[in-house]
Formats: sequence, structure tokens, C-alpha cells
Amino acid sequence: MSKTKISLYDADPGNNTDIDGINLAEGMAPGLVNNAIRELMAQLKDFQVGSAGDSLTVGGNLAVTGTSNFTNAITMSGRLVDALPAGTKMLFQQTTAPVGWTKDTTNDDKALRIVSGTAGSGGTLSLTSFASQAVGDTTLTTAQMPIHNHSFSGSGNTGDGGAHTHSVTDPGHAHSIGYTGNLGYSGGGGNPNTFWAAGTNQGTNIATTGISIVDAPNHFHSFSVSGTTGDQGSGDSHTHTLDLDIAYVDVIVATKD
Repeated sequence: MSKTKISLYDADPGNNTDIDGINLAEGMAPGLVNNAIRELMAQLKDFQVGSAGDSLTVGGNLAVTGTSNFTNAITMSGRLVDALPAGTKMLFQQTTAPVGWTKDTTNDDKALRIVSGTAGSGGTLSLTSFASQAVGDTTLTTAQMPIHNHSFSGSGNTGDGGAHTHSVTDPGHAHSIGYTGNLGYSGGGGNPNTFWAAGTNQGTNIATTGISIVDAPNHFHSFSVSGTTGDQGSGDSHTHTLDLDIAYVDVIVATKD
């Protein structure tokens, strides 16, 4: 077969007897040497620019000192290696985009959400403002308060007053009363049921079923009160609101085949 490209060359020198039809056998005409060298140089150029369509297998290490531009897919160790197409988006943990990339500022101050379906975006709160969100106000009703009551107490006295009457009546029982101070029988007749304020130490233990103390001016009464209010509240549940609608951008996780 005529050796029209490098891939057709033979590793055994004795089998390379022509180059694109030019005779290279022993005893070739001297004038064919120039033509053979020129053809070899042309085939090497075709191989260098890729126009020959030959495949290249590198047995050692391949070092590329310049830029590598792959117009077609290549394989390494049986795996396909292809350049990232224009428009590919990736995440970089750095401020400035790498050489050959353009920083996309469409999304800013957002969280990333991993999805298994269609990628999109949503939410309204920026990630920074989300960190300082407060719980919304909730006004408790009486029913939502824990069950509780309040105790109360107080004391005081009335001021001096004019003539007035105090009555204690219990018709069903007889009582013995004791008294001291400015109390006396009214009318001088010693009615055991009625007293007045003129006399002193008039007697003790007077049996009666009803008592009226009349005309006792210029005195005051001391009093005190205490008790407990009725229960209020039930401890029913109530709610607080917190806006968690943080802005986000969907991303997917992909593994290179």
C-alpha cells in the first residue's frame, strides 16, 4: 500500500519502500530522493495541522506548554474528555472569575437550594436580612393565658361622723353582750335592747335578741378586706409568625461520566 500518511508507515524500515508512490527501494534513482523528502515534509505538515485524519497515541507523558484547543472529543484511559462548552455555569469559591470565565452577577445575597427536578429560583428575603428576622407580634386573649388568680387585701377607717345607728338582729337566738365605754341605756328606763352614748360602764352580759346602738356621734370604725379574684385564662395555644421566605437559587449536583 502506498504510504500517503504517517499512520501507514511501518515500524520495520524494510517495509517502507515508497512514499506516496515514490520508489524508496534499494537502488532507487538519485533523482527520486528530492521528491521523497518533499513528500515526507508535506505529510508531516498534514499530521501537524490534523488534516491527515490520523490518530495519535502518546506512550509517555504529554506536556503542553501552550494553550490546548480541542475541536473534537479525545479519550484518556478509555474515558471521554471534552472541553466545557460556552455557557456552562459552575460554582467558584473566589471573588474574581478565572481566566476564560465571566462573573455572573444576576443573583446576589441568596441561598443555594439543591433540587432533583427543574432548576429555578424564588423567595423574597435576602440571606443577610434573613439572619435578623424577628417573630411577629401576637396579642394574647384571656383564653390563651395560663389559669391564674390574684389575691388582694386592704384596711382603713372611717372618719368621725354624726349621729347614726348600728343594728345587729338575729331573732332566732338570744345573745349575751358585754360593753364598756361611752354606751348607756336610752331613756333612762333601762331598755335592754337599746343603748346610747351618754353613760359609761352601765353593765355587761345583757341578754337580748336584738341590739340597736343609736346616737353615737364622733367616733370611727376600723376595717380590713381580703380575698381572691376568680380564675382567669385557660392556657390555650397561640401562634407567632416568622417570615422564612428566603431568596434562593436552585442548583443541581452532577457527576462527570
